[in-house]
Amino acid sequence: MTALPSRGRICARTGLVLVTAAPESGWRIAKTARGPLDPPRRPTSLDADPASWGRFDVRGSRTLYLAETRECAYAEVLAYFRRRLGQADVLAKDARFLGLDPASLSALVEHEWSRRGHLPPGYLPAGWRAERSLYQIRLPSSGWWVQLEHPESIAVAEVALEDDLASVGVNQLDVAVLRGQNRDATVLLASWLCGLTLDDDTTPLGIRYESRHATGIAWACWLREPTTGSAYVGAEACAGEPIEINDPDFQRVATRAGLTIC
Repeated sequence: MTALPSRGRICARTGLVLVTAAPESGWRIAKTARGPLDPPRRPTSLDADPASWGRFDVRGSRTLYLAETRECAYAEVLAYFRRRLGQADVLAKDARFLGLDPASLSALVEHEWSRRGHLPPGYLPAGWRAERSLYQIRLPSSGWWVQLEHPESIAVAEVALEDDLASVGVNQLDVAVLRGQNRDATVLLASWLCGLTLDDDTTPLGIRYESRHATGIAWACWLREPTTGSAYVGAEACAGEPIEINDPDFQRVATRAGLTIC
């Protein structure tokens, strides 16, 4: 069997790999006006499209995303702005269709974006930083995180949700699905996990996972209502820090993502 993570064990009731909570902190970037502990509540209805949701959001609940380092937090949120791989190939095809060279088409696109008052892809506007702060948040010190990317957990989830996963286009559950863009699948998994009862009669705190940007550990923490009897014991946030343009972690991630900072 694949080795268990540090502080990890297998739940006797569910077969999932769990990691015990410990006194530790994570980093979160959030809009200053909302504060660090007020993520949006997702609708309960199955008709609600989760395409724009966070990866492990739960229907009818709120999910707090945290990263173990500042660099990891920046990498998670700045990924939206980065230039997509293959963008140059798409631009070249469009340019050939229009009888232009790629440089000319790129200039036309950027001019049109500018005319409409928008920055083109690959640019990070100053307003983005002005509206947000960087927060350090103390994680719950008791309870259990699900290590979903462990092969034992994947096997359990695949059996339990085989038909449901197939209905959202997943015929084989693997790490590529867990880190991918199929929000129907990842929200399905998260909603199922959130509703489980573990062998100590508690419910999971959330999911502990590796950032898909290879920058460290991240957590999806489900903010349950107190009446549910959850093991979640709350989170404490320090005062937010402004996101400075010369922050070395911010600069490092933006440069790696090919972003132009405004």
